[in-house]
Amino acid sequence: MASADADPAPPPDPVAAVWSSPALLGYTASFLDPSHTAWSFIHVNKAAAAGFDAHGQLLPRTVSLRWLLGSGLLATPEGRAHARAMCYRLTLKQRVRLLCLSAASGCSQESLGAAVVAVGLSPPPVEVLVAAASAGRLAACRWLVEELGCPGLHRLACLSLLSATGTAGVAAEALAWLEPGAKEGWTEEQVGQAASGDTRAVTVFMFIKLSAEEFRKTLPWPIELLAVVHRKELDQRSDWSHESFVYLAAAEEFYLGPHAAQAVARLAGLPWSDSFHRMLQAASKAGHAEAVRHLLERGVRPDGTSTPDVDAASRGHAGLEAGSLPVVSWLVETFNISDLLPAMPSRGPPRLESWLSSVPVAKWLERTVGPALGLSRRSRLYAAAARSGSVVLMEALPGLLGEEPQWSAHATSVWPAAAASGCEAAVDWLAARGVRFPGCGHEYVNAARIGDVSMLLRLRKVGCPYGYLQAAEALAQAASRVPALPWLVEPGCPSNWGEAAAEARAEKQGLVPRFAAALPFVRKYPG
Repeated sequence: MASADADPAPPPDPVAAVWSSPALLGYTASFLDPSHTAWSFIHVNKAAAAGFDAHGQLLPRTVSLRWLLGSGLLATPEGRAHARAMCYRLTLKQRVRLLCLSAASGCSQESLGAAVVAVGLSPPPVEVLVAAASAGRLAACRWLVEELGCPGLHRLACLSLLSATGTAGVAAEALAWLEPGAKEGWTEEQVGQAASGDTRAVTVFMFIKLSAEEFRKTLPWPIELLAVVHRKELDQRSDWSHESFVYLAAAEEFYLGPHAAQAVARLAGLPWSDSFHRMLQAASKAGHAEAVRHLLERGVRPDGTSTPDVDAASRGHAGLEAGSLPVVSWLVETFNISDLLPAMPSRGPPRLESWLSSVPVAKWLERTVGPALGLSRRSRLYAAAARSGSVVLMEALPGLLGEEPQWSAHATSVWPAAAASGCEAAVDWLAARGVRFPGCGHEYVNAARIGDVSMLLRLRKVGCPYGYLQAAEALAQAASRVPALPWLVEPGCPSNWGEAAAEARAEKQGLVPRFAAALPFVRKYPG
């Protein structure tokens, strides 16, 4: 037993805490099955954690998201409260992913509705609709579009994804609902191929018919259409000779799901190919670290060459996911620090701040690059940490830079970045440290553009002003796009987009006299 006179334990080091905190899972989890997010839900729900199933067995402490949605817990008041608390620390990207998995799960409309409210996106983004269609969830698709105002419906693509699942009766019912021929102008032959589930043909149709701008706006649909093609070919393939799967190895699906375990072994048998750099990009985007490391060790480079140079790395790195440790390791080991932090931002690989979205990579950089990490512009480093939505990284950044916290000095960049991350905890963290609000209203403009109700309410709670820019207009546009859906009731906060727009308009009108009164002083003393 320790002596009572023993020295008290030293205060925890926030930098060291980055690598030991279990909260790290919340920022980097990819919602694998079993889902760590679902586990956190069960962990805080004591009744569920101590519950028994119909056979008298204890419920599992680690559960799948599908089990959580199907259990009906989200439909209870306690469940909704826990789900909302669960989403508090998630980034926007993670909340969208959570909602996509919910829409694809086949849960009840009541549970899906509870997930939508907990995630706080109104309307849900098009990715959620794509996920529901790809899983063959016709009822969920209709509900998302007709009741929640989900944007971005592409009728032919939606019909093809729904039909490709092979669920009995779905194609005919989807065709009657979507009517892509009458409402989008597709030919009878094209509609027939979509109804047959030919996702490859529909991708070609879209590419030929749509303008570049139209195709860009519908991008989530062709991406998923091609993913379905690749998954089917991987599942049905019996010939794994080199020539037969080179192009499949350049698809993300090659490094995901049941095929991920065989990815490196299959790559090892391939002779050199011009497609290797595309394989490196796909493996990096899929997060398959072993495949990335294998390809880098074989001499593959992001730009498709085997001779690294700064300009080549600059071009090639754009296609790689920021924060991939094997790729960042290779870049830092291959180039001098002066190459990585060039005088001109347009030359060389991205500055180090672009890699701070990943906490482990930040630690790796601190360990291997050391003081040179501080050569990047401070405002960009602080903004990058805020944009990550990781409170752990935000707490650790000053220590990594070897300085006292400078968050207030970079308020104009860190507030929009934290709000754009979609993580409410990051916004609360900045507010609790007295970081002043910039006052322009960019945070609200972005929240309105993407329908992030949770972030709008959080910004109001911490006292962030609507500002003097276009917040009122952006909020009014959101109100015109979205049905008058009920939000979570929050005291002192707007209850819908229209009410938020009215608040912003009133606040902006109050600023005009103040600006007018200050104008003579500004003109007299412009410095």
